[in-house]
Amino acid sequence: MSAGKTNAAVERGLTRRAFVGRAGFAHLLCLFVMLMTSLLTLAMIDGSVSRWAAVRNVHEYDRAQYLAAAAVHQAVYELEEDSGWRGPIADTTFPAGGSDTFAATVTEDGGELTIVGVGSAGAVTRTISVTVTVGG
Repeated sequence: MSAGKTNAAVERGLTRRAFVGRAGFAHLLCLFVMLMTSLLTLAMIDGSVSRWAAVRNVHEYDRAQYLAAAAVHQAVYELEEDSGWRGPIADTTFPAGGSDTFAATVTEDGGELTIVGVGSAGAVTRTISVTVTVGG
């Protein structure tokens, strides 16, 4: 360094010690900005993961509901074909080769039949109960 440059820095009050302090502050500021950016990114990722988990749960809930309704409809169809039919509908996989199932039971109480349809999709099980009168 030339004497002119050193003297100009000294005249402005900027010594080597002052530069070192400012460089430390710049490093701390940079670390703070990186930390805040990382936390914001993690929060966004966590929100996305939670949202997708909610979508998956709603999807399984709806599938189980539709499968339970399919079981009731299958039982009503069987009763329309043969009004004396009282047999259960065993666990049926839908679609074929899949893991979702539905089943139905029919119980008779006087002149009324109670059909209970059960649908299972993933970890969700839904039940629908319907009361019908045969031959009326």
